[in-house]
Amino acid sequence: MGTFVTPTYLGDFSYNQTVYFAWSSLNSSGASVAPSGSPTVRVYKNGSTTEDTSTGSSTFTFDSKTGINYVTVALNTSFFVPNSDYFIVLDSMTLDGQTVSAVVAQFSIENRSSVAPVLRGLAAAGSSSSITFDSNASANASYYNGNIVRIVSGTGSGQSRVIYSYTTGRVASVTPNWTTAPDTTSYYQVVTDGSTNLVTINSASSISSSSVVNSNVTQIDGNATSGNNATLYLKQLNIVNSAGTAIVASSTGSNGHGISATANGTGKDINASNNTISGNLSGSVGSVAGSVGSVAGSVSGSVGSVIGNVGGNVVGSVGSVSSGVTVSTNNDKTGYRLSSTGVDDVWDEIQSGHSTAGTFGKYLDSSVSGVSTGGLSAGDIADAVWDEARSGHVTSGTFGEGVASVSGSVGSVTGNVGGNVVGSVGSVAGNVGGNLAGSVGSVTGSVGSFGATAISSIKNAVWDDAVSSHTTSGTTGESVQPVYFSDISFLRDDSNTRDEYTITWFKNGSPVLSGITNSNIRVIKRSDGSDLISTTAMTEVGSATGIYKYDSNSGNRTSPGDSYIIVITATIDGSTRTFRKVQGRDN
Repeated sequence: MGTFVTPTYLGDFSYNQTVYFAWSSLNSSGASVAPSGSPTVRVYKNGSTTEDTSTGSSTFTFDSKTGINYVTVALNTSFFVPNSDYFIVLDSMTLDGQTVSAVVAQFSIENRSSVAPVLRGLAAAGSSSSITFDSNASANASYYNGNIVRIVSGTGSGQSRVIYSYTTGRVASVTPNWTTAPDTTSYYQVVTDGSTNLVTINSASSISSSSVVNSNVTQIDGNATSGNNATLYLKQLNIVNSAGTAIVASSTGSNGHGISATANGTGKDINASNNTISGNLSGSVGSVAGSVGSVAGSVSGSVGSVIGNVGGNVVGSVGSVSSGVTVSTNNDKTGYRLSSTGVDDVWDEIQSGHSTAGTFGKYLDSSVSGVSTGGLSAGDIADAVWDEARSGHVTSGTFGEGVASVSGSVGSVTGNVGGNVVGSVGSVAGNVGGNLAGSVGSVTGSVGSFGATAISSIKNAVWDDAVSSHTTSGTTGESVQPVYFSDISFLRDDSNTRDEYTITWFKNGSPVLSGITNSNIRVIKRSDGSDLISTTAMTEVGSATGIYKYDSNSGNRTSPGDSYIIVITATIDGSTRTFRKVQGRDN
């Protein structure tokens, strides 16, 4: 008589989770023994004879370990509901020569939790900051405010957030935002957070990081002494007010500040990104969008932009001024440029007004006038151009820069280049006699020889090319694609009651351990071509082993003296792989 070692109570689960557990089987001597047969996994609820047989599966000899067996039950049908207890039965299996049915595990669904959920369901929608409940939820605004929503399975499983806003459309806004946004696969629960509505926290109250209180606070009352201050230790304080002013701060003490804020590191003391600040500011202001009523003193530092007039002094750099500026004293005249109109005014200046010796006006007047009277000839100008030093012409895009960039001699543009070309050449219509350093776009014609470095680069590029790029039938690239092979094993068990087929897939001589899908078997009678076993899915042995099996226990077993063709198919690396083997059976 075999003996069962039954696990203890497995725990309290949520709907749509999967129960996984293992159990051991021993013979009458206490040795590990493998059960046989195909038992039905039956799940019973709350002591009733009503059962579910559609969601469980059983595996004997788990991971090829005799006496170690494995069962899974998916809690995803209407049979599985909260506030219920269940037990699992394996029905009609053979153990140590005996037919056995046994209870192997017990569990519950949301029947042991210390805080029962007030709502559960499947999300209708989700975003980074909200979740939409299903039609079982209340349609009253603010109904679930202050409660906690947690994702128990599906997308975003394991996250919990506080609901701070709830609409009649059953949309719950949460804080902080989800790390992974829920969607229509997300099962949720809503639980109360044990909040306490506190009307007043007086000067004797203390809230610190070690004593967390969830509360709706309407007033913090403290006297004007340092001993009566109320201190909050918070990671972040979020204040949301849809009706009016979010924060009102005033001080009745002598020289007291309404709000005193001190930043850390590169942070800002007050960072107002979208709204206007009214009143006076002392210290540095990053930027001001809009009008500034008045500035009592000077503004020092950098100001992004000012729309309007500045009545006082500006110390620092001014990007641009859109209207007139009156400058009484300018001690820094660098960094200014004339407008195009100002440049035109210079060149349109009358020559006769510039006669002072030693000035540019007098020099240009004399030099240009000399050209008109024969002082400078065309040859003089040409010589001056070609005798100009190259180093003085570096402006990109000018003829001077282009000519200056030509270094050395150019033998011939239309024929061969006698020396070396260093840099990029657009095209060469003849032969290149020397060496090329740099990249060559393309070569039309024959190349005499390659150096060792070029040969090494070409060799590496050929062998490093992706296999997936070469699929043209009949080419060398296509012929060296990965080689797939299937080892097909056929055995009969010792009692001659079952045909056992075992399949192992190989890629380039190594076993394929994962990524195998749609693994099927078909067995054809050689005598007449009919199916002994029509195309049937196979089962993987263990997890990530790449070994698949199929057992034939009934009328589709092989017969002595006959031959059969075993056809195996599977999808590996995105393609269907098919292998065949002829198998005979003796007496």
